Amino acid sequence: MSRDLESDKVIITIDGPTASGKSTVAKLLAQKLGYVHLNSGLLYRGIAYVLVHFFNYTQEQLANPKQADLDFIINHHKLVYRDVNYHAQVCYENQDITSYLKTKIMDNYASISSASPQVRISLMQLQRQVGEQHNLVAEGRDTGTKVFPNADLKIFLTASLEIRAKRWQGFMHKTGKDYSLSECAALVDERDQRDINREVAPLIPSPDAIIIDSSNLDIDQVINQIYELIK
Repeated sequence: MSRDLESDKVIITIDGPTASGKSTVAKLLAQKLGYVHLNSGLLYRGIAYVLVHFFNYTQEQLANPKQADLDFIINHHKLVYRDVNYHAQVCYENQDITSYLKTKIMDNYASISSASPQVRISLMQLQRQVGEQHNLVAEGRDTGTKVFPNADLKIFLTASLEIRAKRWQGFMHKTGKDYSLSECAALVDERDQRDINREVAPLIPSPDAIIIDSSNLDIDQVINQIYELIK
């Protein structure tokens, strides 16, 4: 197997659409292997949060951030990703901002800013820095296609829209927000279409990725499948 970035670190990528289960699988797989879990989606939320709350960006400005602002955030190590006992943490200027990132408004902000080429390039740099320092299970939407193109193992995890809508409904219920199944299906499908059809780093399986459909599998079964591939 090849090594990404000429590093001796092992890189496993898990990409997939919204509510495919990739975050849970990546976290538990990293724990099983003793690797660092990289939640790239949290980084996109983090940079959107910083631009809005520290740089006073409007929603419209998020679509085209200033390169100087991104360079300041990334090159001066203001935005930092940490895996603390297998819990993803994003800090800005040593302040933990993770708890502010998983809201509906941040869903929207991150979706806007993540379509920006300069944002994706800037965060690619940060993600690769993490990969140079740690054995990694990285999850997102383009970790196998763009961020770590020479990863040791690439997984594309998917599931039917109906199953993913049910999962999203359960997740939202835990956060105190109740949506009907049809509303969840519409929200998930809308996010899918944005991710698939964006010009920069669209959501597609890498040609060398192994596709796993988790529609009829539980988390343990998915992890065991991937673990067998690793072995």
